[in-house]
Formats: sequence, structure tokens, C-alpha cells
Amino acid sequence: MRSLVLVACCMLALGAAPAAAQAPAPPAQAPPPAEQGVLKVTCAKPGAIVYIDNVEAGPAPITKYLPAGDHVVRVVADNHDPFVRKVTIKANIRSDVDATLVAGTGTAEFVVGVPGAKVSLDGGPETPLPVRLRDLPAGEHRYRITAPGHEPALGTFTFVQGRNYLFAPALQASRGAFAVTTDAPGARVFVDNQLLGTTPLSTEGVAPGAHVVRVEADGRGAVYLLIDSSDGAPVSLSPALPRTGARVRIKTGDAAAVLKFAGVEIGRGAVVELGTVAEGRLPLVVEAPGRKPADGRVEVPARGRRSWDVAWVAADGRGRSSINEIPPLHRRWGFWALVGAGAAGVGTGVGIAAAANRPVPPPDGDIVVTLP
Repeated sequence: MRSLVLVACCMLALGAAPAAAQAPAPPAQAPPPAEQGVLKVTCAKPGAIVYIDNVEAGPAPITKYLPAGDHVVRVVADNHDPFVRKVTIKANIRSDVDATLVAGTGTAEFVVGVPGAKVSLDGGPETPLPVRLRDLPAGEHRYRITAPGHEPALGTFTFVQGRNYLFAPALQASRGAFAVTTDAPGARVFVDNQLLGTTPLSTEGVAPGAHVVRVEADGRGAVYLLIDSSDGAPVSLSPALPRTGARVRIKTGDAAAVLKFAGVEIGRGAVVELGTVAEGRLPLVVEAPGRKPADGRVEVPARGRRSWDVAWVAADGRGRSSINEIPPLHRRWGFWALVGAGAAGVGTGVGIAAAANRPVPPPDGDIVVTLP
């Protein structure tokens, strides 16, 4: 986006002063390369495999360029205990590691770079990580790795005597994790009126706190949901989007008015269009400067079009502001009176049908209908 803006500015400048020469932009400079050193790993045991920072690098001997800094070297071979060392690589200097392996019966090693991580094997007690387990029974085992603020990592492995196993999963942070699935794939997901993506959606980075989620799809009723991610736990939603809905409009009459759902802003202005909303009850609050807040539960029908307006009370006035439904045209008595008068000219049958469909309850007082 920034490059497009720069191009547009240049075009405007050229149009204002066509004779002015434009100096060529200096060529972009590549970032300086990271300082590197050389690591050489050797091992007298044939078939030994080298791991660097828990990633397999290849059979020993091996020589690799690495960024300057601390690295973990791991060398393994069947029927021998793993060799693990921390190595500090210095720029433009070669570091040599000669791994000496001793006989062993096989291990399962769990390493996770998250403070407080623990592992449970076969449903047993949790053990802090990193840990190297020995003397495991041959056969299948299951593990569960947990860490504060992260999703658990689950897995299984088949232990063979004499072999060494390394498990170093990258745990997914649960804080800010957010997932939405619906019965309408491709539905749009908004968090606090910002489009986050389409379903099925799985993302991270939702800030802790209360948020309003709106899920909508063409031809479906939108669903409003309130979530609270204050505790850092992941949020997973699976709303059903009905195939019917009602168009909802809130008339505040005040350009500075703010419409809130469950305390979170979802619109502002003299008229707020919420679009097609699924049937249900929306707890809404409308606020405006110099006025008492108006709150109410808006009952959204299964279909049609509905409007509500705000009856404001000044901040220093008596009473409370309120949100009131504007009756649809067919539910207004003025409309039915006109229908009745028109029906009288075309026949008694139409007039009776109109009377039978009048809203209930009727207004106070006598109603006189003259039939021909």
C-alpha cells in the first residue's frame, strides 16, 4: 500500500510541474548479512546422526555455517546414549565438536523452548522439560506436552529398544487463538467491526478482553456473539447461520450517537444499519453527548424489515432514554383506517378481511366503520 501512495504522489507532482526533473531514486540496499561462523561436528561411531538446534542436519562428520550465537548440538546413534552439547559460535571462527558416544539401551527425549513445559507419558504424572526418559517398555506410547498459555501437543510413538527419539514440538500459543467454523463455508467474520477473515477461520492475535463477533454470509442472517478472551484461553465458535433474517435499522437521530452491543461499539451515527440479522434478542445501548444512555433488548424477527428509534432524555432531565420499535406499516392503525375506507368502495368482503387482520389490541374508545 505504501508503494502505491508514493507512486500517486509522484504522478501529482509531475502533473503540477511537468518541466521539473525528477531525481532517480537511490537503489534499495540489502540488509547486511548476519555474522556467521563455522561448526564442524565429528564422531567416531559410524552412522551417527547430527542434530543442530533440534533439527536433523545429516550424518557425521558435518560442517555448517551458522549465525553467531548459542546453538545446541545433538549426536545420536542406535544402542548409544545421545551426545548433547551447547556450543557458542563466533563470527568468522570455526568451532569443532568431537562427539563421544557411550553404549545405551535407547531414550525418548522431550525438549520444548517454553518455560514451565511438562510432559505426561501414557497418562502418568507430569514431568518438567527438558527430560530424557530411559528404560521405556518396547511398544506404543502416547505423550501430552503442556505449557502455560499454550495449546497441548499430543502424539504417539513406538519405542524400539536401542533407538533414540527426540520430540521438540513448537507449541502453539493459546493466548489470542481464535477459531470459527459455520454451516456456511466462506462466511465473513468480523471482530469489533474489523474483518478478520472467512470461515473456516483459525488465527491468533486477538487481544485479551471483551469483543463482539459478527458472522455473516450472503443469503443468511448475521449472528452477533460476545466473547471474552481476558483469561488467555483459546476461543472456538461454531454458530449456525439461519437462511432467514430481518433487516435491522436503529434511528438515533444524533450524528454523535454510538450504538453498542454488550458494551462494545458496533456502529455510530444518526442512522445505524445492522444489515440482515438472525432471529433473536440483541441487548443494545445507545449513547450520545448530553443525553442519558438508552438501553433495551431488541427482538429481531425471523424475517422482514424492522426499525427502532431512540426517545432521548437530556442528561439533566427526568426519566430514562429508551429504544422503541417503529411498528411496520401493516401494524399502524392509520394504515388500516385508510385500507378500511378504500375497501368500503369495492365491497363488504374486502372490508371484513381488513378488519379481521387488524393488529391486537385495538386503541381505546369506540371504532365506527360504515359499510355500504
